[in-house]
Amino acid sequence: MRSPLSTRFSALLLLCGCASSPIPEPSSLDLYPPKRALSAQAGQSVQLSFTLHNTSSQPLPYTLSSDASWMKPVDTAGVSAPKTGHTVQVTVTCPTEAGSYQGRLEAATNAVKDGNRTSEVNLECLEGPVQPDFTLNANPLNLSAKAGEAAAGKFTVLNSTSESLELSVKLPKGSNWLQVGAFNPKLEGGALLEVPISALCPVQGGSFQTTLEVSAKNGPTRSLEVSLNCAAPPAPQPQPQPQPQPTVPKGEVNADFGTNGMVRLDFGGNTERARSIWVRNGKIYLAGESNAGGLVIARLNLTGTPDPTFGKAGKKSLNLLDEKHINNVGEVISDDAGIYAFVLAQSQPSIIRLSPDSAEPDLNFGQNGIASLSFESPPLALQVTDQHLYAAGNINNKPSIARLIKQSGELDLTYDALENGKVDGIITFDLQGPGVSALASLDSTSWALTAEALYSSSNSGAVKTTTPLDLESCTPLPGSWTRPYASMFNNAPLFTATCDEDKSSRILRPSQNTFVEFPIDALASGGANKHFWAGSSLYVMGHSSDAATIVRFKSNLTPDASFGNAGSIKLNYSGFKDVAHHAVLYQGTLYVAATVGIGGEMDIAVLALK
Repeated sequence: MRSPLSTRFSALLLLCGCASSPIPEPSSLDLYPPKRALSAQAGQSVQLSFTLHNTSSQPLPYTLSSDASWMKPVDTAGVSAPKTGHTVQVTVTCPTEAGSYQGRLEAATNAVKDGNRTSEVNLECLEGPVQPDFTLNANPLNLSAKAGEAAAGKFTVLNSTSESLELSVKLPKGSNWLQVGAFNPKLEGGALLEVPISALCPVQGGSFQTTLEVSAKNGPTRSLEVSLNCAAPPAPQPQPQPQPQPTVPKGEVNADFGTNGMVRLDFGGNTERARSIWVRNGKIYLAGESNAGGLVIARLNLTGTPDPTFGKAGKKSLNLLDEKHINNVGEVISDDAGIYAFVLAQSQPSIIRLSPDSAEPDLNFGQNGIASLSFESPPLALQVTDQHLYAAGNINNKPSIARLIKQSGELDLTYDALENGKVDGIITFDLQGPGVSALASLDSTSWALTAEALYSSSNSGAVKTTTPLDLESCTPLPGSWTRPYASMFNNAPLFTATCDEDKSSRILRPSQNTFVEFPIDALASGGANKHFWAGSSLYVMGHSSDAATIVRFKSNLTPDASFGNAGSIKLNYSGFKDVAHHAVLYQGTLYVAATVGIGGEMDIAVLALK
């Protein structure tokens, strides 16, 4: 005959004899689960587990009591519930008479008021053997996170019998966004187990659902629905418009600079090329290449005189680093973190970083100062963003882009298209032919211009053709555009390039499935080289049929008639007839770097225009 026992205990087991002051901030102490079931053989004792959840900022003293004589809490004297989950156990002893019994476990504390601190316990005492069984705490389990970020959660397995269980968890195919953490598969009778899970939101956001299966060996299988809600990535915020310089140069030679407005520098070789020019802390820096000295950095005062505190007579040469010869200097880019040069180091395409002021090699970058890349080609293009470095080259005669972590010089393994399942931080375009000829980048996205198409690559490494290079005015394709150069303006890429067919130059701006073209009439029959933005003005360096030329455009890409002659100036000065390679605008003066030749000697010159 079944006779439920329901003897209520009125006495509480005190933890300590001292009074506890209430905690001022909102907090609670919760006993979990609110309902618990257990099956055992008549007369058998089982340790039944519960969890106390403390949401306050400090440990809480508590007491446990039971209203059933067959359920006895452990002695909690001197114990407090910590600030995280705390497992408590009670001893449940089945009466010798088989039947169903009900009781209640209660946790009490005078430190906080809120919380669910009772659990209803249903006990089933059997005459025969107990079959394995368990329950899951939550169904469904809902997770959420921002796009590109991870969400963490857990589910609890409650052993509802006196017998131990051997558990396993199975995920269906296609649920690669969800992972189950490590757990002990053996669950003792009456115990509970918290199983950690994590989910990774794709960068494009969205909602995802799956059902995982939890199974007990020789026992049942339970299903748990898991959903992941990924908030859509925020819309890109427009970058603030760069502020115009205090004064805008008209294109007249600044005779106070150097000799009649020009400084000529010998970088110590037969073939010398200017690679970049910038101003930092009131000093002009000029980077170039010499077949005698590898990478050469010169530092000038604003008057054009060499800075005697920098290197030897204002110049430093770097032709050996980590016992590797440095030559074939490509792009050189400077920012507040350093000077980045795309070079060949012992014939291997590599990036080196120099300190921003002293131009000393940074040996903490890459491997002993060199970040080597598995490219086959010479350095092609380099872009520097706030967090990353993007470099372009060829792998197996296919255009490729590598993304490196700017601080360390290590390849960013989160940037990968998973070609052939290989994760190496490099994206390779599935086409044969010339490599990436121009590169524009933000931290999360880069645009690469090849001879055939414009490609974009995102954080996730997915690569797609966004704009076919369909320019009917310049045929045949591919390979008909030379010296393309890229920049970013208002979060969008912009290119300048020269058509091989008629030597005309264009500004190319991607728009939907084509390019919008803006002719550079002043560079007709010549060619465009580099360009840069200063304020809301675009400066394009190049050469016309008879002289190095600079053209200035307004932000709407129309010529700025206030600059020189109808928007352009010819640098037809002594020896200054080659292509204008680089320029920088500082305090109303435009400093232009180029390779010059007089009497068969090739040097690098800086011309100042005001």
